[in-house]
Amino acid sequence: MEENKNLAKMLERERIPYRKNLNLKNITYSSTGNNVDYYIQPISKQQLVLLIQELNKLKIKFLICGGTTNLLFLDFIDYGCIVNTSLLSDFSIDESGITVSSGVELSKFVRLCLIHGCIGFEGLEGIPGSIGGAVFQNAGAYGYLISDLIVRVRCCDYNGNLFTLTKENCDFKKRSSIFQSKDYIILDIEFKIKKGDIHQAEKKIEMFHIARHSYQEWVYPNLGSVFVTDTNVYDSFSKKNILYKIILFMIKLISNNPIYKRWFRKSPSNKLKNLATQKLITDKISPHIYSHKSINTFTNRNNKSIDIVKYYFEMFLHLGDDAKLENEIVFSSISRIINKPDYDEFNSIISKNEKIKNKIK
Repeated sequence: MEENKNLAKMLERERIPYRKNLNLKNITYSSTGNNVDYYIQPISKQQLVLLIQELNKLKIKFLICGGTTNLLFLDFIDYGCIVNTSLLSDFSIDESGITVSSGVELSKFVRLCLIHGCIGFEGLEGIPGSIGGAVFQNAGAYGYLISDLIVRVRCCDYNGNLFTLTKENCDFKKRSSIFQSKDYIILDIEFKIKKGDIHQAEKKIEMFHIARHSYQEWVYPNLGSVFVTDTNVYDSFSKKNILYKIILFMIKLISNNPIYKRWFRKSPSNKLKNLATQKLITDKISPHIYSHKSINTFTNRNNKSIDIVKYYFEMFLHLGDDAKLENEIVFSSISRIINKPDYDEFNSIISKNEKIKNKIK
């Protein structure tokens, strides 16, 4: 196609790194997806803004993504153009604050802050993905949120227009921000500097790192916690089944016992809760699809992406009204359909569930 030839010429002229006909399954965090015609990775904010402007001139639809740690790519379609921000890696600190580009990995950011004597980000340890993705989700854990020390966020829109949002303008809430409802592309973020006990911060980071690996799936590719609820998914299930609620209470008594915890300290899991959920709530979700550590995490054991979407759907049928899907499904910038039956089934599923439909990117 003529526009693709012009795109290649522009990328070569501006020396913007890219790859053609890339297999997404080999590079995405969840190991899902098929091929993408153009996978472009600008190395600076200036290149990114220029790229967006040029793509608009060429009338080429594109998708912006970062570390892909919260994105489910589909294997029954090919994508046309994906712009990845992972190479935007600037980090600077002075007396006025910390400025970091959106592509910096969150774990790297935590450590860069620590070696510069800054605290306040310890609870972000172990959360996968980039700073940009964390701000998009307002990620956090252990009483910390990425938004706690944010001063402002510099962005552009899908036309390449630059602007800055203060923290107040970002509408940060639990697992939510303005970026989920607006087509804003995060370029860099400025944080306040917070000083404190570095040795205590070191201990917290080590403790949080160990804790995360004890209850999070890290053997198979996954996207972490799939749903967020007011409490947790198991309690959300129990709102619709009294027997399950009683059994869940008994399982908690057993699993919270110090002897039980010590015995299984090297291989913690939620197998008992998963079994109860499978027997009493839904038997339509195959144990092959979710982690033994939590039914709230899918595991990609060479699954088809449509099977993961069906897992989303089945979970939604039985969870309480407080459940929100955290993962986003990439269904834009489609180049071609590879598997028509799976494509049709996907469209059928999203037509039945507005909450899934709203998480399409």
